[in-house]
Amino acid sequence: MFHLPQYVRNASSARAIGNGAVAVCCAFVLLGAIHFGLASCGGYAWHKQAFFTVGAIVALAAVAMPSSLLPSTRAKAGLLFSLPLLFLVVEAAVAPFYPSAPPSLVAYMSTFVQALGYGPCR
Repeated sequence: MFHLPQYVRNASSARAIGNGAVAVCCAFVLLGAIHFGLASCGGYAWHKQAFFTVGAIVALAAVAMPSSLLPSTRAKAGLLFSLPLLFLVVEAAVAPFYPSAPPSLVAYMSTFVQALGYGPCR
């Protein structure tokens, strides 16, 4: 368990910090997926590796802290399981908009399925 300093040992303060860590973790994954879905083609491979490393650290910190958003081990495991899925789905959902918007819904869905299976760069 993550040990908090003396000045935040109050249970409600600790839960507020944990809730903030969960929110930061989800926002980090969501914004990273949008970025890599729109701008990862032609980028450096280490950018995605660095993102996954930092994302893993942020996710582990979020589940290590007490939080009213993740009160049980099952909820924490669910978050750790859902974050990669969230990344893949959001990355594939925005990938059809690179380099320009798709001309139709059919073209969007086709590119979305392709990005889901093979990644955003086609």
